[in-house]
Amino acid sequence: GHRPQRRLFSDTMAAEAARIAFAALGVDAQAAVREQQRNRKLERHARRQAVRTSSSTSAAAPGPAGAPAPASTPLLEGCEYPDRLSRSDYFGAVPYGMYHRPDLRATPEHVTNLLSLAARDPGVGAHSYFLFGLGTSSAWNPAFNARLLWEGFFTITANLGVGGEPQPLPELQPFYSVLHWSYFERSPAVRKSLRRLVAQAASPDTGAGVSLEGEGGGAACGAAAGVRDGGYRLVVSKDVEASWRQLDRYQGDRHSTNWMTLRYLRMLQAASADESVNLRLHAIELRRRGRGQSEQ
Repeated sequence: GHRPQRRLFSDTMAAEAARIAFAALGVDAQAAVREQQRNRKLERHARRQAVRTSSSTSAAAPGPAGAPAPASTPLLEGCEYPDRLSRSDYFGAVPYGMYHRPDLRATPEHVTNLLSLAARDPGVGAHSYFLFGLGTSSAWNPAFNARLLWEGFFTITANLGVGGEPQPLPELQPFYSVLHWSYFERSPAVRKSLRRLVAQAASPDTGAGVSLEGEGGGAACGAAAGVRDGGYRLVVSKDVEASWRQLDRYQGDRHSTNWMTLRYLRMLQAASADESVNLRLHAIELRRRGRGQSEQ
C-alpha cells in the first residue's frame, strides 16, 4: 500500500538531483542540453503530425475535379512551410543581413523590381533587410510604406547612420505569417491557458476573465468573448496616441528605445487617414482590472 508513496518520493529526489546537476553545468553546456530537449520535442511533434496527416489522407474520399475543398480542410494543408520551427530554421532561412544599392529608391516600381529579382536570384532573396531610399524623405512616404506592408514587408526603424534619427528598415522574413485563430488554438499550451482563464471566469472568487470589445463597452470585431467584469480585456482604443505613449514608455523602461518612433506613428496615421491608401491603423490594448481597481 506504500509503494506509490515510495515511488513518488524516489521520483522527486531524482528530479531534484537532475535540477542540481543541470545548475552545475556551464552556460554553454546548459544551452546544449536545452537545444537537445527542444529538438527531441520537435521530433515527437513531427511524428505525431505525420500520423495525423496519414490518418486524414487515408480517410478522405477524393472529390470531383475542380470541386472546392471541404470546410474542415486546414488552411495550410499542403503548404511548403512547417507549423513549427527551430531557432536555427528561422534565422537560417535568410542568412544574409541588409541589401542596399544606391539606386534602390522608395517607389512601388522599385519594390516590384526587387521582389522579381529576389525570386530569380537566391543571393538577393537570402537577405532579410532591404533599404529603399535610405536617408530620403520618400522612405517615410505613407503610401509607399502601405505598399511594403501589402507585399509582406514588416518595417521597423533603426539607427543606420544617416539623417540623425532612426530610419525605416523593411524586413522580409519568409516565416512571418498571419496566424489564423484555428491554428492558434491548436497549440496545447494555448488550450491549457484558455481553459484556465475560462475556469477563472466561472469562479466567483476571482472574477477574472477575457473579453474582446471596443472602448466604451461595445463589442469589437463581432461578439465579445468571456466576461467583462475584471480580468483581462482586449480593447480597440479610440485614442491611438495615448496607446502609443503607453507603448513608448513600456519599451523605454525595458529596452531604452522604441522602434515605433513618433515619426513612424505619424506616417501610419497619415496612411490611415488617406482614403486612397489601403491601410487602416488600429490600437489594440490588453487591459487588466481587479476588483475595485481601475484599468491598467
